[in-house]
Amino acid sequence: QALVPEGASVLPNPNGTAPGLWCDLDEGRAVVLLPGPPSEFIPMVDDQVVPRLRARLPAALAAPRVVRVAGVAESNVEATTLAALRDLPPLGLAYCAKPGCVTVRLTDPLHPDLLNQAEQRLRQAFQSHALPADCASPAEHVGRILRQRGLHLATAESCTGGLVAAAVTDLPGSSEWFTGAVVAYANDWKERFLDVDADLLRRHGAVSQPVVSAMLDSLTRRYHADAAVAVSGVAGPGGGTPDKPVGTVFLGVAVPGHSKVIRLDLPGSRHSVRERTVAIAFVSLREALLTHPPTPAARTA
Repeated sequence: QALVPEGASVLPNPNGTAPGLWCDLDEGRAVVLLPGPPSEFIPMVDDQVVPRLRARLPAALAAPRVVRVAGVAESNVEATTLAALRDLPPLGLAYCAKPGCVTVRLTDPLHPDLLNQAEQRLRQAFQSHALPADCASPAEHVGRILRQRGLHLATAESCTGGLVAAAVTDLPGSSEWFTGAVVAYANDWKERFLDVDADLLRRHGAVSQPVVSAMLDSLTRRYHADAAVAVSGVAGPGGGTPDKPVGTVFLGVAVPGHSKVIRLDLPGSRHSVRERTVAIAFVSLREALLTHPPTPAARTA
């Protein structure tokens, strides 16, 4: 798949057939060639390129600090970050926004104390919106909280078609706190498997607060879930009405002692609506768990 330049070393590609190449130049410089597909490129960078680069750098260089912020818009994350760090010496700042979470990356290889101070300030500024340092996503943090409290999650999904459950089962160890999902796309399945009353569906429609509330209730009552997520919406591109245009989603979360259903109005493609709904589901469930901790009686039960 590739010719090897004289003096270059081959980097094995465990996920494909095209190898990578490492070419050492003068003055400690190097050129690295890697295959393009992300499923091949990213593991090779993480497992082979980064370790080689680190071995060439002085041991005293400070590693970047990362603060992940859940449920705050990127523009607000940037404004809060700049305000929190305004009287500190300049340092490298980068933002990476994904649905439901914005990552702030702090860099200054020569001043680890400054990085520590900056990270602490950001965590204080964002408070509960800041994920633990070793949690990569709101979903991962949700799983940790549920596991620590001995709670179990179930989901009921319509427009997301099981994407919430898929995001859960992407996490290693989720079998400890996830019991299962009901994907009820058609109304008769909502009636049969989620006990949604047919009259409720006729009066309010499947995409409505009362129906999602009933879906939540079924998860906690019929399926004995401690925590629950229920979703019904119009992902598009068709199916919208003046009252419920494409992008209308009703999302419900329940934790012990609390349940809530919210309406989302999400512009964008079908893929975007579904993806953002899943992200908001974990942000909302995380918020509910943090703001409704177990009571002393529940802890000793």
